[in-house]
Amino acid sequence: MRAALLPILLLLSSCTKAPNDTIGTPADTDTDTDTDSDTDADADADADTDADTDADTEVNLCDGAPATMSLNTTLRDLAGGAVTGSTVNACSKNGCIPKDVDSNGAVSFTGLPACPHAIDIFSPDNDAWATPMVVLNPTDGETIDLTFTMLELDAAVPNPATAAEIELVDGFYLTVGQDTVELLFGDVSMLSGVAVPPDAFPTRNDGLPGAPIAMWYLDPFDAESEGGMPVRIRNDFGLAEGTVVEVWSAVYDDYAWHLAGTLTVTGADLVGDAKLPVLSATVLVEAS
Repeated sequence: MRAALLPILLLLSSCTKAPNDTIGTPADTDTDTDTDSDTDADADADADTDADTDADTEVNLCDGAPATMSLNTTLRDLAGGAVTGSTVNACSKNGCIPKDVDSNGAVSFTGLPACPHAIDIFSPDNDAWATPMVVLNPTDGETIDLTFTMLELDAAVPNPATAAEIELVDGFYLTVGQDTVELLFGDVSMLSGVAVPPDAFPTRNDGLPGAPIAMWYLDPFDAESEGGMPVRIRNDFGLAEGTVVEVWSAVYDDYAWHLAGTLTVTGADLVGDAKLPVLSATVLVEAS
């Protein structure tokens, strides 16, 4: 019965029209307007959801670490005077926050995430300064006081076209070439560095397995070598024959120290399999 009535109902429906309607005119567009409004609302809701998701992701880049760390940084020269014209970069997974030091060579940060940081010093007003870097692994709510002693780089030496061993710093030999090292923005035709005196070591450096025996700042900072740069070091530290040391490189992109390998005291030198992944702060630590 319901099937028999369906054609009649459809016919009646097609013959019925509202005033001012024209036969053959498509159904009015109210439904389309409503649909468009609904679509726009859905799109707005999606945009809101995307914005919320992006915001959440940004907050949680540093593994959701609370923004509770404070950092007070001071720059001094070897004579103890204030170093000005430099910028302190506090870098973590959340990005880098640069701040210029004041006339006292000091700058403070608050509200940093309590997660691993790479802290380095950029000195646009004085290219002669080396770029020191430390790694910090703060705890929740910690305030860190950090002092850097700024050092001038030794005279630059030519970087050979193809890999060869050069004396980068007095007693510090590196096998490197323009074909084995690259810098995203900068020139690698000349290389340099400086040995850091023990009384000029940064006042804090987290992530190393022991106290440094020796430290160098190498330049240009953050120049990378995919295959690594073999290193040999003259034993100016009074280490006994056969002593094994570890070589550690500060890797800016990872906010961490990387083990570059080991060296063994052999005669007048420390030799072994150590290869630097990057020109940066480099440290010798006695093997554990």
